[in-house]
Amino acid sequence: MSLLLEEAIHKDFGLQIKVLVLSLDEVSEIISIIPDTWKNDKEMKTDVLFLWEEIDDESILEKLVIKPDIDSVKYTPGAIVWSIAKKNATKSGMSMIIGTKLYKKVTVRNVNTTRKIYELMKVQNS
Repeated sequence: MSLLLEEAIHKDFGLQIKVLVLSLDEVSEIISIIPDTWKNDKEMKTDVLFLWEEIDDESILEKLVIKPDIDSVKYTPGAIVWSIAKKNATKSGMSMIIGTKLYKKVTVRNVNTTRKIYELMKVQNS
């Protein structure tokens, strides 16, 4: 499915981008590890880093700069969930992923968007 979508995007828009397609069950597993208190609002920033298959392993955490006193990070198959107080965002080690080879193998959505996509997927599946 991903390859078909990538080809259609390239044909229709001339863009060479990777597409990641997850099932409802896969997204449900990811959502299940995110504490309800992790939000994206004025005080907190929470992102879901969806992982391409070739890097989808818990050992990926060893390649990240995680500052335990600032960053809250969880791995689940298919994603890394990262939460931080906005006042500490510039101090985070996780922001160092931007621009790396690893960053090219993830797609990031904030937790609010991820939860909304999940709700839409559930409605489509019912």
